[in-house]
Amino acid sequence: LQAEAQQIHDTGVICNAIEGGACYTEILGIFRARLSSSATDLQGGFRELGGDSLGAVEISAELHDRGIDIDPAEIFDSTNVAQFVDE
Repeated sequence: LQAEAQQIHDTGVICNAIEGGACYTEILGIFRARLSSSATDLQGGFRELGGDSLGAVEISAELHDRGIDIDPAEIFDSTNVAQFVDE
């Protein structure tokens, strides 16, 4: 996980795993659990997908527990949530 955290810091993305991989699935699940949107691919802005400031803080905290540090404001202001789980 430490190497993954360094990769995140270096690239600005949470997970560079291929779609369907454990990391991708886990991170996607964290976001989906906090969004009211039924979108499966998370294409769209955090607020557009039903996210709020508390959800951004909760996502940030859960990611932090996994060694991934993303500022809640970055999540809240994102225009494409999918950027955090792939690229």
